[in-house]
Amino acid sequence: MTLLLLLAATACLYPSYRLIKLLNQKALYLTKKDIIFEKYIGKTIIAPLEVSYISTYSSMWGAIILGMSSVLTFNRIDSKNHKKISFILAFGSGNLEELYSYLLPKIETYLIGLQEKEYIECKISLNIDGKMDSRIDFDKIERLRKEKENGK
Repeated sequence: MTLLLLLAATACLYPSYRLIKLLNQKALYLTKKDIIFEKYIGKTIIAPLEVSYISTYSSMWGAIILGMSSVLTFNRIDSKNHKKISFILAFGSGNLEELYSYLLPKIETYLIGLQEKEYIECKISLNIDGKMDSRIDFDKIERLRKEKENGK
């Protein structure tokens, strides 16, 4: 019975939490080296962009509450620093494509420069966690890695 009450309370409170989180978001923007998450209440979060990739997921609650379409999560793909930052993307926001166009060349360059073992670990990690974005063209990256290797 206690578990049932706990689940019911969570189901009631989670949409409110997401709404408060959305309304607290002031801005999301890029500089040359960082991505900046400004909030009305709380600290501004500054995260380096060097090897970040974006994963998005839609939520049933997002469709119900104020048209929130999805949650963006910025992840670091280097195995030494798995920092994750989430940001709720308001419905109709169009700057996600610009963000992808900026980040994808950085991701490709990073993956091309990795040692074989590190590259395989990153690729496996992205697949296992279900984080792999279809925009990351691993066939192209593997071809460029082979060209780089043959050019030595």
